Parts: sequence; C-alpha cells; structure tokens
Amino acid sequence: MTGDKSSSSAAAFPLLSPDIEVLGPAEGEGPDPRRFALYDRATDTSFALGKAELTLARLFDGRRSRDEVLEQARACVSPRLSAEKLAQFEQRLVGLGILVDSSRPERARKDPFAGISFGPLKSLLLVPLINLKPDEHLDRLARAAPVLVSRWLVYGCLALIAAGGWIAGLGWHAFSGDLVLAYTGWGWLPWHYPIMIASVVCHELGHALPCKAYGVRISEMGLGAYLLFVTGWARPVQREWSRMTKRQRVVSIVMGPLASLACASVGMVIWALAAPGSELGVFGVRVAATSALAVIPTLLPVFNGDSYLFLTEVLGIPGLRQKSWRFARGLLRRDAGRAQDLSPRRKLLYLSVVAGTFLSWLIAWASAYSLFFR
Repeated sequence: MTGDKSSSSAAAFPLLSPDIEVLGPAEGEGPDPRRFALYDRATDTSFALGKAELTLARLFDGRRSRDEVLEQARACVSPRLSAEKLAQFEQRLVGLGILVDSSRPERARKDPFAGISFGPLKSLLLVPLINLKPDEHLDRLARAAPVLVSRWLVYGCLALIAAGGWIAGLGWHAFSGDLVLAYTGWGWLPWHYPIMIASVVCHELGHALPCKAYGVRISEMGLGAYLLFVTGWARPVQREWSRMTKRQRVVSIVMGPLASLACASVGMVIWALAAPGSELGVFGVRVAATSALAVIPTLLPVFNGDSYLFLTEVLGIPGLRQKSWRFARGLLRRDAGRAQDLSPRRKLLYLSVVAGTFLSWLIAWASAYSLFFR
C-alpha cells in the first residue's frame, strides 16, 4: 500500500513547464541585475527570477518528491531553506504557471500571437497542422531579398491593394457575375484550401517580416485548421516585441491584413488580365474571394486577432479583454477593490468590451448553428 501511494503521488509532482523559455539574464531589470527573463509561450507572458530562484525552479523535474527537491535545494541553493519556504515558493510558481502538474504538462495556448481565438471550444476544435521555428529561414530570406524587410514591402502592398480596389470599382458587375460562376457546384473546393493556406502564410509573413526589419526574432510560426477555416500565427519573442516602439508594433500588426488584401488584389489583377470566362479568370476570382474571406475573422475585434491587438496598442492597454473580464467578475462578486483605482471611462471601456464580446460570440455561434445544423 505504501509503495502504491508513493507512486500515485509521484505522478502529481510539479514540473517546470515545457512552455517556459529562459531568454537569458534580464540585465538592468529590477533591483537585481542578475535576474533571468523567462517567457511562457503558452500564455505570452514574461517573468523575471533571480539566479537562485531559477536554480530552485529547475529542481522541479516531475520526478523528484518534495523532500528530494528540498534536499537538493539545501545542497545547491541554501542550507537554511525550510520546507515551509519551499512550499510557499512552489505555490507561487504554480500560481504563475511556471510549474505545472507533471501528469498534465500541456496547456491550451491563449496568447494573442497563436492565431485567432475562436472562443472556449478552440482547444477542442483547433487542429495544429504545421509548427516551425522560422527565424533562421527568415534571416536567409531577408538576406536574399532585402526589399522584404524594408519600407518597400509596405509600399508594394499598398500599391497592389490600390490596384485591386480600382479594378473592383471599374468592373464590379462583371466580377460579381464571375464570382457566382466560380462558386457554382463543387469545383471550387479543391482550390479553396490551397489558396487559403497560401493567403494565411502571406498574412503571417506580413507580421514576421516587419518584426525582422525591427530586429525582433520570431520564435514560432504555424498553421492550424478550425472547422472550415485555416488559421495561422507568427509569435515574436515577447521580450523583444515589448521593446519595440508603439509605431513599430502597429506596423507589424497592420502588415498582416495588408498582406492578405494584397493577395486578394493579386487575384483581381489575374482576373482583369485573363480572357473573360477563362479558367485563369476563374482562378483569379477564387484567389480574390478566398483571400478576402480568410482575412475577415482577424478584422473582427471579438477574436484575438489583428484588430484586437491594434486596439490594445492604440489604447495602451495590454491584455484588454482579460482585464475587462477580471473587472466584470469583480463586480459580480461585489469586490470593490478591483474597481477602486479605475476611472469612470476605464470602467465603461471594460464593460463595453465584455458586453461586445459576449454578444458577438452569441451571434457567431448562433450563425454557425443555423448554417451547419439547419
């Protein structure tokens, strides 16, 4: 019985989260310049731990019992460390998400750079397809085509969008007729996902390349499938992202949708140059329509997409939605302490975000239900 009990409890020993990345010494941050910066890829948050604290956190490997951790800690950190102090330290790191249950180390990612957040069912319905460490490849691309990490990328996208809008304005009647033709029957389906994937890749490169131009590394890029949609993400190193100016962050955010709209404009140009009713013209219509469709979700602030990130930058309120829900929960629990330091304008903003998010999700899921189940 004793052995079974021991092995059962061992499965629950805490573990330094596999999503935690140690970025190196956090020079000059806080009173102790020897602190180390930690980045949690699962929640897109950063922490700073002292050298002794980081050493102690690394002792939690999911296999050592608490007594074994204490023994090791006294040997390599402090011989006077008490079991009570260790327990307090462990609880603090568990609360921060730095330590996780070794039997369930994986956590749903909630950071804004991990693609569009499609609500509470994302962890169940989102299927990751590709997950890359792209920084070296992006560096090679930047060296081979330096124009892609210059302002000419912005000018090129704007020129394409202007051309696409001009073509659409002049030939909308003919284009709308070809649009109906292109999506009659099921012939569009084999083209839909390859075009959407290409558009999403261009969208994420639109985020990543400006980051590279500003000297920010991209730690991860990926693609995933959610129901009938393809979603993607480009995750900059959060510590470096936070050091960018507001203008640089806004440019990096806006360039994603601009790249998608540029893809749609390429489709418009193909359609305009092709012979009327030709296969090439139909292909151009599909490129334009699919690329435009793919960018719509990220333009809706209800999702953790580009519009939401843009708002947080313009308003200067990181984690706007999380703070709004925290404020609303405080009101429901009659916790006056959560609201005492907020201005009336900030309270109104938080309540508006909560109400808008709730109503938008209600409409979105009601629309999905009517589309797929009726």
